[in-house]
Amino acid sequence: MAIRTLCLIAAVILGCSTGQVVYRSKGFKDNFVFEFDEICKEMDCNNAQYNYHRNSCQGPHHWSQVTPCWSKCSSFHQSPVNILTNSALYRPLGNLQFSNVCERVGINLTHKGHTPHFYVRENSSVILRNVPHKSEHCYVFRDIHVHLGRTEGRGSEHAFDGAFSPMEVHLVFMNTKYSSIREAKRYLGGLAVIGVMVEIEKKKRKSNSGTRGGRRPKRSISCGNTDVCRVKRARRLSFLIEKYYKKIELEPWRTRIGKKEKVKIDVSEDISLDDILPYDLSYFTYHGSLTAPPCYETVQWIMMRCPIRVSGEAFEAFGNVPDSEGYPLRKYGIRRPLQRGIVGHPKVTVERNFRCGSTGNMRNVCNRRG
Repeated sequence: MAIRTLCLIAAVILGCSTGQVVYRSKGFKDNFVFEFDEICKEMDCNNAQYNYHRNSCQGPHHWSQVTPCWSKCSSFHQSPVNILTNSALYRPLGNLQFSNVCERVGINLTHKGHTPHFYVRENSSVILRNVPHKSEHCYVFRDIHVHLGRTEGRGSEHAFDGAFSPMEVHLVFMNTKYSSIREAKRYLGGLAVIGVMVEIEKKKRKSNSGTRGGRRPKRSISCGNTDVCRVKRARRLSFLIEKYYKKIELEPWRTRIGKKEKVKIDVSEDISLDDILPYDLSYFTYHGSLTAPPCYETVQWIMMRCPIRVSGEAFEAFGNVPDSEGYPLRKYGIRRPLQRGIVGHPKVTVERNFRCGSTGNMRNVCNRRG
């Protein structure tokens, strides 16, 4: 019996190391039972499923093995990355240029069992120009979604000098030469994504410094020093998350999401870029990928130096949204582990459009409240 057991263990190790066999966890329970089979593999890309469970064969470490269409997930230009701020190269890239940055646009909420998305309605006239290394192209605003982790101290997907934030919001822009995100994400230069680190408003706070995972890391001599930032309170984003993410819990969706269906909720309010972007638009930038399957390496990432802040209620509402198995999103988180910029992973070339030590903008672009 002992010899048989040792042989089985050796077979599992050999199979996993060669990529020929994948394991799975039964039912996503706290006590995992791993089976020696290929049940998570799916040759039909349209039926493939993924999750953020570290111990699942559908989890981030195995995405490239689930289906042939996701092979890029183990390639060399993947996102997210750890941005070493002092190593980022200064380039006179200029400022991002927006058309209708103050214009509030209509949105709809869609949830597929991972992170909820606020999709901008088709008639949007909000345009982004002067995207780094893509200055000849125009990008239209299409999507807002947020990532968080299992803990408040490690919620963002990207990191600055190894430090994470509680949440990270992504503003997705599509190259206007394409007709849809589905088409654009397949081609180099098809997408530009602005990432903004998100701090959590504390009810009792001794200073205006906010939190970044409980406290703001000390970066006084770093290009990533956020002490130069005036942190914007993203009131409208907080309100929309509080109001509409709670509605997802009331939807009878749990048996439908496994069949690739979606939950859609009409949103009566609207939102502008100015409601989400920080006061200061200094940024780091690099070429990378989607942070979820199919992991196409077609994204120009623009990571804002300065964070914004949302309410504690919004943070709680987000964490309570059910995933495709009915668990709250905070149980396993919805963040991909770092892919570059850390020991044992590929290097990443990051640029910045600002000089270290420069003071960020402190004023709002648009004259309004709420």
